[in-house]
Amino acid sequence: MKLPFRNRDLRPFLLLCGLLAVVWFRHHPQKDAADGRPVTVTVEQAQDLFPDAVSLPPRQERYPSHSVLDADGAPLGVLILSGPDTAQITGYGGPTPVAVGLDDEGDVFGVVLLANAESESYLMDVLDSGLLECWNGLPVDQAITKTVDAVSGATMSSSAIIETLRATLQPLVQVEQAVPPPTSRVTGTMLWVWLVLALDIALFFFGKRLRRLRTWLLLANVAVIGFLAGSMLSLAQASGWSVHGIPQRVWLTTGAMAFLAILLPLLTGRDFYCSHVCPYGACQELLGKLRRPKVRTPGWLGGWLRTLRGAVLGTAWLGLVVGVAQDLTVAEPFAAFHLRAAPLSVLMLAGAFLLISLFIPRAWCRFLCPTGRLLTAARAKPRAPGASRGALLSFPSLGLLLLIVAGCWLAWTASFVPSQTPRDILSVIHSRRSVRHYTDEPVAQKQLDTLLRAGMAAPTAGNAQPWSFVVVTDRDRLGKLAEGLEYGKMLAKAGAAIIVCGRPEDALPGEANDMWVQDCSAASENILLAAQGIGLGAVWVGVYPIDERIGMVRQVLGLPETVVPLNVISLGHPLGIERPKRKFDPDRVHWESWQDK
Repeated sequence: MKLPFRNRDLRPFLLLCGLLAVVWFRHHPQKDAADGRPVTVTVEQAQDLFPDAVSLPPRQERYPSHSVLDADGAPLGVLILSGPDTAQITGYGGPTPVAVGLDDEGDVFGVVLLANAESESYLMDVLDSGLLECWNGLPVDQAITKTVDAVSGATMSSSAIIETLRATLQPLVQVEQAVPPPTSRVTGTMLWVWLVLALDIALFFFGKRLRRLRTWLLLANVAVIGFLAGSMLSLAQASGWSVHGIPQRVWLTTGAMAFLAILLPLLTGRDFYCSHVCPYGACQELLGKLRRPKVRTPGWLGGWLRTLRGAVLGTAWLGLVVGVAQDLTVAEPFAAFHLRAAPLSVLMLAGAFLLISLFIPRAWCRFLCPTGRLLTAARAKPRAPGASRGALLSFPSLGLLLLIVAGCWLAWTASFVPSQTPRDILSVIHSRRSVRHYTDEPVAQKQLDTLLRAGMAAPTAGNAQPWSFVVVTDRDRLGKLAEGLEYGKMLAKAGAAIIVCGRPEDALPGEANDMWVQDCSAASENILLAAQGIGLGAVWVGVYPIDERIGMVRQVLGLPETVVPLNVISLGHPLGIERPKRKFDPDRVHWESWQDK
């Protein structure tokens, strides 16, 4: 039996798999199951719905939500954020999280689209269509079940927003609602796509017999796959899939197309998608039939253009590895089939190469298409006669392998960089309060690590860092601290405590030695703000400079005499009893110099 891969060069395909694996590793490092990055909302975003919003203290609910308060601390409404389970709902470039504003009666007041990786042009089309206003004024249960159509020209982005909003509101209702079925159901458009794709496959295998149908199939690809369904493969789509996976709603259309675009060339060694399916390639070929003879392209120009194509691919890959936001829809002309949403630059690019195709056959496909270059790796061309099967490390292959190693290093190091503060910093500052009442939920090790990293990020005099931190989670030890500290009774119910300790011997010498108190105080405030930012409650229990308290804490924790406990920070998941206090007093402010009021 003759194997389909016998005497075939699979090195480009294997190297491509390695590059994609680096991207996946970069964005999916091994973490605890509960360590999902939370969706965030800023005060500025909340002000799109509530113009008087000043702070967004978190609410203690089973779903992520924030109260919206004005400058006087009066409630304006509530913001419900997309939970971690909505991350699997992806659009063209990734998840589309939302914040849903609710009024005093619990009805939908408005919807704000949060940070995402979707193409700006598609999002502008969604916003201009008024999609986000479709649910305004509806009770939550009606908003969940309301049938909302996707926006033509931005189908994937708008469908993801619709499904994300329903999933965001679902936890608010006690009884399961009859949520409309997901958009992966079979539709008339899907049937047309399958029909055209089936004919493309037939032409691929029986090209000589069906060659008279090729022109008609090219027209069908343009009309159905291009304009009707918008189901082209593209670099932007490939980058989104490599990070977030293939959305379920496109498994039966674009997903199946991508599967065939890789499988058939692997089995046959012949190109399938670019020559038989791609609607933009079909447009170029159809226009190319209108004029003969063609212009011959100089070899040096073709080589330069192919180098440019490789540079675009390399830039896109490195951007994915290091986490740089990039809108790749403008790098290819395929978005031009979405006429309403396509940026002007894409329309100009598409028009220019269609004009060029009158003189140079399939100029974009042959010289510049990054997607086509990706798919070429799956073709697995036959080995040249006499070529050694062990010659893996040719110069280009060695370069790609070194690129993979560099990407792995970047991905590995990036996985250790702490994420940014999960919430807008001013909102955290203004919503911070001393929390003394906690639930029974334990404080996770990952959360404690986050707090310690925040504490050690504080400034210190001369960068002396004269501090140490003792973390206590043992119930007996927490109980002893609660019993020994007059104002630390909440420690008996706390999930954990961090004791911030000074090391005067490590501080600056001389008169500056007492600055260890300032250094450790700065670290303590960082811990308090970080706790508020990740949804924990905390309170500072003073120890230094009262000798009795210092001695008691030293005894419970076994601290040496050279270490001075500054405070005990009690930590836990808040019950929601405490509220922020408005402390700003303009009478305490003196401008330029001290002046009597």
